[in-house]
Amino acid sequence: MAFEKLSTSTTGGKAQIRFYEQIDNLFAEVKLLTSYRSRTIKDESGKSDFDEYAMTDSEEDFFLNALKYVVPETFGELAKIATGVQNSVFFETDSSTTDVVGFSLIDYEAYDNNILSVIDKRLRKCYIYYVIKEWWAHTAFDDIYQRYELLYREALREMKKKAWTLIKPLMTNE
Repeated sequence: MAFEKLSTSTTGGKAQIRFYEQIDNLFAEVKLLTSYRSRTIKDESGKSDFDEYAMTDSEEDFFLNALKYVVPETFGELAKIATGVQNSVFFETDSSTTDVVGFSLIDYEAYDNNILSVIDKRLRKCYIYYVIKEWWAHTAFDDIYQRYELLYREALREMKKKAWTLIKPLMTNE
């Protein structure tokens, strides 16, 4: 699970839902997916250029930089639910535990708890696809970049569609 519900006693204000991802796990998945795609790219002699195009540990700075852009961008789709949350978007790389990224939203408790898992998985897809699309943009593979741009935009739409149950309380007169 990559979300947690924080009570008012923990937050000192309104109850919150904290969506987060472990940076190491995201990086491992991005490396895996770019390596799968890279092995299909052949040079003039028909050999795979896997080493040339797969993201590796030496590109972690690229990965972290892209992640710093996508988390706030993704959060922007749900920002209305964070009104009143201090420092909603977080990028914790110096914590004493596991490094994480994500954001917190107000918990209106107007949804089926199972939906949080679905939203969480869709947020993860957004992060992964965004970083991968940026990777292919910078390796000059425009066709692969465009494919991942579409995957990212679709993941963003699907995440927001599922997050509707979190947004709905803002639309009613309470």
